[in-house]
Amino acid sequence: MIGCCFLQAGGIGAAMDSAGVFFVPVCTALGFTRAELSTYLTAYFIGTTLAMPFVGKYLTKLNLRLIMSICAVLVAGAIALMGTYTQVWQWQLSGLVLGLAGSCIFILPAASMICNWFSKKRGIAYGVVTSFSGIGAAVFAPLLNYYISAFGWRIAYGIAGLICIACILPWTLFVFRLRPEDMGMKPYGYEETSEDSGSVQRHGISFARAWKSVSFIALFVFGGVVAAYHGINPHLPGFAQSIGYSAATGALLISAISIGSIADRLLMGVLNDRWGVQKTTLLQLVVVSMGLLGFMSLIIFRIPISSAQYVILVAALFFGVHDSLMSVSIPLLIRQIFGSKDYTAIHANIRVGVGLFGAGAPVAVGYLYDTTGGFVGAFAGLIAVSILGALLIVIAYIGRRLLTFDPV
Repeated sequence: MIGCCFLQAGGIGAAMDSAGVFFVPVCTALGFTRAELSTYLTAYFIGTTLAMPFVGKYLTKLNLRLIMSICAVLVAGAIALMGTYTQVWQWQLSGLVLGLAGSCIFILPAASMICNWFSKKRGIAYGVVTSFSGIGAAVFAPLLNYYISAFGWRIAYGIAGLICIACILPWTLFVFRLRPEDMGMKPYGYEETSEDSGSVQRHGISFARAWKSVSFIALFVFGGVVAAYHGINPHLPGFAQSIGYSAATGALLISAISIGSIADRLLMGVLNDRWGVQKTTLLQLVVVSMGLLGFMSLIIFRIPISSAQYVILVAALFFGVHDSLMSVSIPLLIRQIFGSKDYTAIHANIRVGVGLFGAGAPVAVGYLYDTTGGFVGAFAGLIAVSILGALLIVIAYIGRRLLTFDPV
C-alpha cells in the first residue's frame, strides 16, 4: 500500500497534476497559444485510449514489475525531454508516451492491487492511496514553480522527470505483487465466511456480458465526461494570472486543488464504505459544481483581488474533489456494479471512454481562452458536465437491477 502511495505521488502528482505550472512560461518563451500546447494532453488521452484494452487484457498475465519498471523509465524520460523541446509536435509525442506507458503505471495497477489486497475497507484504502496524487501535486507544484523561477522551465522539466523515477522505480523493481496469493498471503479482512473472500472474491460479471449492459455504457460515458474536469487543471494557473494573480499564486492554486483532493479522498473513502458509492459520487458532483461557481463569481462579479483571495482558494478546494471521481469513485462503482470477476478488463475498457471523450477537453479550454480571453464558458460547460454525470450514475444503478452475477 505504501508503494502505491508513492506511485500516485510520483506518477500523477509530479507527472500530470503539476503540469499546469509549465504552461505560461513555455507559451511565453516559445510563442505557443494555450490551445496548441494543450494538444499534448489530448495526445495523452489518445495514448490511454489505445493502451487500455491491451493493459486490461495482459496486465494480470505478464510480469507486473518488469512492465511497470520499463514504463516508469518511459514516463520519466518523456517528462524530462520536454525541457529540450522547441516544437509543439514534440510535446504531443511525449503526451502520447505518457498515455501509453502511464496506463501501466498510475491508472490500472494501483486500483487492481487494492481490489486484490483488500476484502474489507476498500473505500478507505482507495482514498488513502489516491490521496497521495494530491499530496504529490501539493508539494511538487510549488517546488517546480520555484525551480522554474530559479533555473528556468527547461531544467525544471528534468527535475520533474527525476522526481517521477525516484518515487516509482524502487517499488516497481523490488516490491509490487499483483495479488497477496503471490506471496502466500490473504487479502486484508479475509474471512472464510466473508461475502468478499475466497472464491466469492472473483464473483461478478464477465466482461463479455458487462460491455453489453446499460450500466457499462453509462459508466463508459461517465468516465469520459468527468475527464473534462482534468482538461481545465493545467489552465488554472493561467486563469489565476488572467485575473491579476502572480505565477506563485497560480501554483498555490494547484496546491489548494490538491489539498481539496486529498481531503475528499480520505473523507469519501469513509463515506463510500458507510453510505455507498452512489450517494457519495453524487455528493462529489455537487461539491465540484460549487467550486466552479466560485471561480465564475470572480469573473462575473469582478471581485477585487484584495477581497477574492479567500474565494479563489475555497473554490479551488471544492473543485479539487473532482480528482477522486476518476481514481476512487469509478473503480468502486465498477466493483459494486460488476463484481470482481473481470474487474481489470472492465475497468480498462471503461477507461477507454476517458480517452475518447476527454481527449478534446484541454484543447477546448485553451481554445475558449484564446478566442474569448476568459474562462467563463469553460466553467459553465463543466457545471453542465456535473449535471450529466449525476444523470449517468442514476442510469448505471437502474441498469444494475437487470444484472445477475455469473455462477462461481
